[in-house]
Amino acid sequence: MRSKDEAFRILGEALEVAAEGVDEAEISLLGGRLGVTRFAENEVHQAMELDRETIAIRVVKDGRAGRVETSDLSRESIEAAVRQARISAQFLPRPAEPASLPGPQSYRPVDGFDPAVDRATAVDRTAPVGRVLLEAARRRLVAAGALETRVGPVDDTYEPHGVYAIANTKGVLSYYLSTHARLSVTLHNVGGATGWAEADSYSLGDLDASSLFESAARKAVPTGPISLAPGRYTVVLEPAAVAALISFVGSTAGGSELVAGSSFLAGRMGDSVTGSSVTIVDDFSHPLHRGAPFDLEGVARKPVVLIERGIAKHAVYSRTTALREGVEPTGHLTSSALVDGTESAEHLVMQGGTGTPAELVRGTSFGVLISRLWYTRLVDKKTLSLTGLTRDGTFLIEGGELGAPVGNVRFNVGVLDVLQRVEAMSAAVRAGGAVVPGLRLDGFTITGGAAA
Repeated sequence: MRSKDEAFRILGEALEVAAEGVDEAEISLLGGRLGVTRFAENEVHQAMELDRETIAIRVVKDGRAGRVETSDLSRESIEAAVRQARISAQFLPRPAEPASLPGPQSYRPVDGFDPAVDRATAVDRTAPVGRVLLEAARRRLVAAGALETRVGPVDDTYEPHGVYAIANTKGVLSYYLSTHARLSVTLHNVGGATGWAEADSYSLGDLDASSLFESAARKAVPTGPISLAPGRYTVVLEPAAVAALISFVGSTAGGSELVAGSSFLAGRMGDSVTGSSVTIVDDFSHPLHRGAPFDLEGVARKPVVLIERGIAKHAVYSRTTALREGVEPTGHLTSSALVDGTESAEHLVMQGGTGTPAELVRGTSFGVLISRLWYTRLVDKKTLSLTGLTRDGTFLIEGGELGAPVGNVRFNVGVLDVLQRVEAMSAAVRAGGAVVPGLRLDGFTITGGAAA
């Protein structure tokens, strides 16, 4: 990826071209480098490296904004993109609120770059993957999964996902290059049961392949799964399952959703929405997140308390929505269109307790351990009601110990209702893209098997 000096050189040259004949101009560099080693059936079946970078030009003329992206960073291509952006701005309808760009910003320093991730090649990824495959073969288990390394904001579809450098004619000039590594392991036994574990961090050294293998292996037990009758159960949710649930808190906490009345926060600010033990913050600077200190148009990100001790506190705002509503922006623009001011909270931190999920299990006389959720679908944004399935490690809990494995089940719950019923929490860890604890709670509604 490009160094800060090189990125600023490109931004400066492009901005000089884009600024001619318009009121305001902005140049962004998006994308990154992705390396993936995938394995299945105890064999590596894919090792790939991919670089994707685009440059985005946005110009404002007479209150209208035009935006164009190109993956060709030559001067000729940039000049052509600038012309196209000007044409777009010229012929777009004039918006009710004239478009504008942000002014100079002050950013909180964050270090989320690991040189080991930057240097990692397919050969480097082979060592931790090899440890997983050798141990799986030794124990007569079948392993599948992937080790990914990323430099810069590139997403799972291999497309540019965010801005790593940005400059505009009003004084914004920012650069933040981060790294990310993720290892997931799924183990299958001869009886068909599966166990899963995953870890991710900005640092490659934080991924412990042997520890992840053991975590997954403990759940890939040879006993056949039992069926669970529909009903309301006491459950222990491991952190990955908690992260899947509270992701809907983040995706509906935007100011535009609040104004539209479709957010769970709408009409409830200052009211109790969860149990008093629950505090959820969006904090890009948390040491387990280390996210970019600015959003897609260079506005400084701020930590935002969404729920404090059960009370609804704040929404997150893009600059566009904040200007419209007369509040301070929090740097949460996440819509690549940069048109409607779409926001979401992407660096969730839920305060936890102490101990581990295993201790939550030991404190449960009868219940169900749920390791992971999938196919979760939001039914109602206002109540955060959703449905989904369990996957890769669901077990009966009897007398504080794990009992028989349970076949995958369907559940229907409201996230806010779940958070009202929390009885105990483990310490918070990074899981599923959030920092979350494991939870023990009652009244978790299971509606039947996965086919139900």
